[in-house]
Amino acid sequence: MDRYSEWCGEWSEKKQGWKWQKLPNFMGIETHDAFNDCQNTLKTMQKMAGLFNEEQLTAEDISLDF
Repeated sequence: MDRYSEWCGEWSEKKQGWKWQKLPNFMGIETHDAFNDCQNTLKTMQKMAGLFNEEQLTAEDISLDF
């Protein structure tokens, strides 16, 4: 959370630190469970590393098999 917040770069005067960001929903699944959170966390880390572009995400990339 801290590294992603810093990567997003939104400063909080109140907190005097980086504002925490909501986990992106790259997978398009509206549930908030451990499996979906792990998939979205992995995609977020890949995006931060420059290995993932959500604009290239297709329906075939979204797995509903859980």
